Amino acid sequence: MDKRSDSTDLPAALERELRQLYAGPGQGQRGAISREHDASILAAARRAGAEAGTSTWRRWRTAGAIGIAAAVAVAAGVLWNQFGTHGPATPYTAATARRESAIPYARTGDIRDAFYVARRLKTHQALERGWDVNGDGVVDDADVNALAMAAVKVAGNEKEATQ
Repeated sequence: MDKRSDSTDLPAALERELRQLYAGPGQGQRGAISREHDASILAAARRAGAEAGTSTWRRWRTAGAIGIAAAVAVAAGVLWNQFGTHGPATPYTAATARRESAIPYARTGDIRDAFYVARRLKTHQALERGWDVNGDGVVDDADVNALAMAAVKVAGNEKEATQ
């Protein structure tokens, strides 16, 4: 098959009309434009292309700078958190214990209850009898375990999460 650039698989009448429509100046084109007008259109297109290329480069450059600034900020935050000076730790004193015991704890019904009771037991602080959830008369580690198991129990199913 002939692969010349001017051969098409179009019907002859359509090909003839398309060639007349898109023929260059001096080749029978109706309303041919002048060379000056053609040059001004080409110059305007080149200016628009140059401006578009500059603006695209400017956008990429700005986005890159913002990305680098964000990465530096995140890295600085991580480093500050890991190695920064956070001031001296507040020691746990009797005054702190009195302040904590003065604030009543409202039950939440989740794992925070078990953590609260465990922390109070570890620091030998008094707990109300209401925290005796297993009914043995003593608030101890068994109550912490019972609170934790109740917190992780799957709703609607009597099986516990550990089984």
